[in-house]
Amino acid sequence: MGEKYFHYTSRQLAQEIIISGYLRPRSFGGRIYLAQQTFSSGAEAAKKLSILGKSVEVVCIIPADKVKDKIENREPKHVDEIIGPNGEILRPGCGQEYFTYLDKEIEVKGCHWYELPSP
Repeated sequence: MGEKYFHYTSRQLAQEIIISGYLRPRSFGGRIYLAQQTFSSGAEAAKKLSILGKSVEVVCIIPADKVKDKIENREPKHVDEIIGPNGEILRPGCGQEYFTYLDKEIEVKGCHWYELPSP
C-alpha cells in the first residue's frame, strides 16, 4: 500500500465534499489541512490538530497520488496549541499536518470515508 493522507472533518462538510467530489478550501485564500497520523476518535483528532469550529466526526483517506504537487510544506508542520482569551489551553496541538497551496483543490472521488468513534 502506498502513502496516504487523512482529512478530518464533520459529517456535514463530508457530505458537501462527497457531493462535489473535491476537497476545497473553506474560504478564499484558505488551505486544506491533511495529516498522516491516524487518531482513535474525533475528539483526539480535534485535540492534536487544534481543530476548532466544527465537530470532527469522519476522516477521508486520500492516496498520495491525489495530493502530489498540491502540498506546500514538504515536511509536516507541528500543530501549535490554541489558547483562549483567559489563557486557558483550548486545544493542546502537538500533532503534525501538511497544508495545500492557497486555493488548490484535491479530488477525492473514490476515496474512502470512515466514521470516527464518539467519546
